[in-house]
Amino acid sequence: MKMKGKKILVAHQPNYWPYPGLLSKIAHADVFIYMSSVQLNTHSWQTRNLIKSANGSQYFNVPIITKNRRYQQIRDVEICYESKWQGKFINAIKTYYGKAPYFKKYFPILQEIYSKEWQSLNELNIYNKFFAKRTEYKASNFL
Repeated sequence: MKMKGKKILVAHQPNYWPYPGLLSKIAHADVFIYMSSVQLNTHSWQTRNLIKSANGSQYFNVPIITKNRRYQQIRDVEICYESKWQGKFINAIKTYYGKAPYFKKYFPILQEIYSKEWQSLNELNIYNKFFAKRTEYKASNFL
């Protein structure tokens, strides 16, 4: 509930794949800020998430470069593309969610996102901004 003359400011650390709560935050915010000047936690949702598969939940990780970079901030983390992880991810989404409602509506957006080689984890995680702008979630300002 918005009060007259008041704006809702929301800040959140970028994480891999937007969960429904984050999308709700974005939908209700007047201004949404990604807080990426914090230390990366490799055991958090910043680099991985779960998808439901035929065999139960399955982790999907974004491979990142960590050698000699123990205390890097989220905004400085680089993605490693040696494993061709993007194609595997898109194929898994198609396999496990291909018959889901709205799949045909949103899958082309995901294909567009995953056809790019994002230089940094921060850029990929901020795809939430891109995804939200292409769906019904619309904060007036993303920072």
